[in-house]
Amino acid sequence: MKVHHGRGPRRYYEQEGRGLDIHVLEATTYTRLKEQGLCDRGIVPDFLGFMRKFDPSLCQPHLRKFLDDEYPPSAIFLEYITSLGMINLRNYTPQRVNNLLKGIRQIHKVLVRHRDSKPRNMMIVKDSSDAESRLARF
Repeated sequence: MKVHHGRGPRRYYEQEGRGLDIHVLEATTYTRLKEQGLCDRGIVPDFLGFMRKFDPSLCQPHLRKFLDDEYPPSAIFLEYITSLGMINLRNYTPQRVNNLLKGIRQIHKVLVRHRDSKPRNMMIVKDSSDAESRLARF
């Protein structure tokens, strides 16, 4: 579960017509990726759904950081992979990086831009013999 802090109304200086609610942007992105089969192909974690503007007092003590927020939080639910780890210099292989690049190309084909392609968002499945990798955090 990935929880986003709530967002209030657009401020006077914020550009019209631009999506600013990170939850809406990410839920829309994962919905498109799921509909296009990228979750089923293992390119991104499986998208299980979302909750919009819920009461964090029902999820205590886990969401205590959201109790004093002015606006209610929202959440997306993603597949939990126990052996998922961040790619780094110790576990880097050309095959893993090639798999990540193929994944980014497939994401672009369904008209989604991965605008945060840093190593912390490039995940590998540690126990996988076939250099399995996933992209996260859109």
